[in-house]
Amino acid sequence: MKLPKLSPLCKALAYLCLLSCLNITSPQLMAATTTAAEGIAQFPTSSSYTKLQHRKLEIERLEENIKQQTKNKTSLLTRRLIKLQIRLMEKEIDYAQAYLLKDESEKNAIELSAVKAILNSHSKLVKHIHHELTFDLKLPEPNMDIAEEMSVYNQIFSMKGNSDHVYALYIQSITLAKELALDVSHDEQQLRDLLDEIAANNAVILEYNIDNSINFRTSLKALPGDTDLKGRLNLTEQRTQLLASSLQTTIDLMTKLNMDTSSYQELVIMATGQLTTEVFNSGVVNRLVDEWSNKLTLVLINDSPDILLKTCLFIIIILVAIKFSRFSEGLLSAAMKRPGLHLSHLLRRMLASVTSKAILLLGILIALSQIGISLAPLLAGLGVAGFIIGFAMQDTLSNFASGMMILIYRPFDEGDMIEAGGVYGCVNKMNLVSTTILTLDNQTIMVPNNKIWGDVIKNFTHQEVRRVDLLFGISYTDNIIHAEEIIWSILNADERILESPLPLVKVHELGESSVNIIVRPWAKTADYWDLYWDLIRTVKLRFDEEGISIPFPQRDLHLKTQQAIHVKIEKDT
Repeated sequence: MKLPKLSPLCKALAYLCLLSCLNITSPQLMAATTTAAEGIAQFPTSSSYTKLQHRKLEIERLEENIKQQTKNKTSLLTRRLIKLQIRLMEKEIDYAQAYLLKDESEKNAIELSAVKAILNSHSKLVKHIHHELTFDLKLPEPNMDIAEEMSVYNQIFSMKGNSDHVYALYIQSITLAKELALDVSHDEQQLRDLLDEIAANNAVILEYNIDNSINFRTSLKALPGDTDLKGRLNLTEQRTQLLASSLQTTIDLMTKLNMDTSSYQELVIMATGQLTTEVFNSGVVNRLVDEWSNKLTLVLINDSPDILLKTCLFIIIILVAIKFSRFSEGLLSAAMKRPGLHLSHLLRRMLASVTSKAILLLGILIALSQIGISLAPLLAGLGVAGFIIGFAMQDTLSNFASGMMILIYRPFDEGDMIEAGGVYGCVNKMNLVSTTILTLDNQTIMVPNNKIWGDVIKNFTHQEVRRVDLLFGISYTDNIIHAEEIIWSILNADERILESPLPLVKVHELGESSVNIIVRPWAKTADYWDLYWDLIRTVKLRFDEEGISIPFPQRDLHLKTQQAIHVKIEKDT
């Protein structure tokens, strides 16, 4: 018998009866029930067609509202039921594992039958949970806003996490069933098909998000200031990472069942750019290499003229930058050697080197821009990297600052004989971090600049002339005036001694064993040490010729004894 078609009013009354049977008492439904009752009471007294249509629309909206409330209520109960079923499945697997770990003497037929029944029931339970989790699950519509899309994807990820946990439990259940010699080949094949279907669906969604990311990036190049595009791009990239992680979880489950996952691994690599050990085992790398080589071949065939032109332009710009940097270094070095500029060799070399390297760096940046590399991210990355490196290399920056102070104040130059940082020797070369000193015994020592600048610096060759300080001692019985005349004659005969300032020869002190005479002539810095050594040798030789002795320290020893000391003096003693 065919049932008559119900009017909207009858449908409303039917839904009210249904709700009363289900005992649903939410405030929204109670309000809807009241509104419906009022509309039904007023309907017979209404004679206007407009009012009739208005009441009809109200009843239709009420019907839709009741459906939605019933659906939400059922969805909450279903989620609660699924969580309880998953917990029950965990307990049952723990029970089966505990049974298998028992000794054979502790096992019995009743308990074995119960464990088998539990494991056999998991197939139907997994199908039920899968159906409930995927019921009414849809991808976001193209016209949805960002908040609605996120809500849909959150529901998908929540469902995926629960289902992955269920499938992992089911794999454990199948493994336990095999240990009990149960025939679960059909169930295992169904699980394989189910995981393959889930991975395929996940791959479709992941590819969809990857394509959206590419489209958003392309649009942002044309509209870099569009904040909505930036927001959608960020959300899409976040979803891509979550989807790739979800697909990787499914791949792990499929690997436990010895399933082929190479095509899905390729998609995960495309989304994340990360390689795993499973990739090498599954041979994905070989296919990726083949695919990339094919793409590279196509690019070379199609774009070879453009690539060749850009490569030639890149090489030409680099060569021009190298030539120009060397030319500018030589030109700047020659300009800084003018007589009016009093610049040290270190400062001239540092300025020329920095200028040359700056020009070369500018040429490299221009060359990179010509081959399509954006300089803004590169410069921003260099700035961040410079900040991090500078924070980590505080000691090096201290040496750098000390090197700058040395170059500015010029306490020494290349070729100067200095004593600084506990090292005595000739300055060989210097950079902004350290100074290389060559000692008198030909040792090369690199001293950090902060050690030099933070210590006393003695420059023995900075001045053009130096005074030679000598001290000669003669005996108290020698003639002082004669000794001074001998010294003066030696000084006047040596052409290396300067007439101005005048040399000085004076009696300095009456020592314990000698009369000390100081000799202080002046000479050019280059002649200092040769004159120093020659004067000592010549004065000694002339004193010996003139009979003037240079005494050595003497002491008188007095012995006191109670008995006489007999001294025997032998002949020729």
